[in-house]
Amino acid sequence: MSSPAERRLFECGLVQARASSGVGFREKARSRVGQLHLAFGRLYGVFDERSSEPDKIVGGFAIHALDEFAQSYPKPDLTRYNPSAVFEAGEMWSASRGVGLCSRLGCAMLLGLFQAEALVVYPISKPWDLTTYYKGLCKPVDEPILWPFAETTAGDKIWVQAMVMEGEMLKAIVSRAFEWGFQTLDKHNILRFANPLAMVQATLSVNRERGTREGAPLH
Repeated sequence: MSSPAERRLFECGLVQARASSGVGFREKARSRVGQLHLAFGRLYGVFDERSSEPDKIVGGFAIHALDEFAQSYPKPDLTRYNPSAVFEAGEMWSASRGVGLCSRLGCAMLLGLFQAEALVVYPISKPWDLTTYYKGLCKPVDEPILWPFAETTAGDKIWVQAMVMEGEMLKAIVSRAFEWGFQTLDKHNILRFANPLAMVQATLSVNRERGTREGAPLH
């Protein structure tokens, strides 16, 4: 999403999702970091082309390489890599169930297409723990960082945890994402792939049916 209108659409969805979710928070009035990401980062919106509203954005995320602009925090130290091969992802939001899974899958595909060597993310760790979405994918680095750019809707402080994906883990995640299959258009500005949530739901449904037939308990 690169045009001014598309970026505004992404920002409106992001602000609304942050304010209305159970983990309500907002960017501080003086902060310009979020505006930097929204103005110059690569914004990707999630759309369900098979829904009754195929043009409605239901989620998205931002990503940028460190040779485009710096990471949000000086830590962790990733200077061992070429800046063009290190990416930071953030501003991830969703308006419906399963959209976050689509965003993470799309992000993994992009890391492979962009030949990334490392990814850094900064999920909230306090007062809510959102790092669980990244455990097993990214490794936490150092202690949580006080987020000076945002606050809860009640005005309380927020901490984030730096997490990095690199090496064999990154290769494995990208390989799995590529196995899913996708179509890329317009120099990777558009990705099309099957809804991963539908596959998960189908698998759970089959397992439940098998469990019922076999007399196994359902959880």
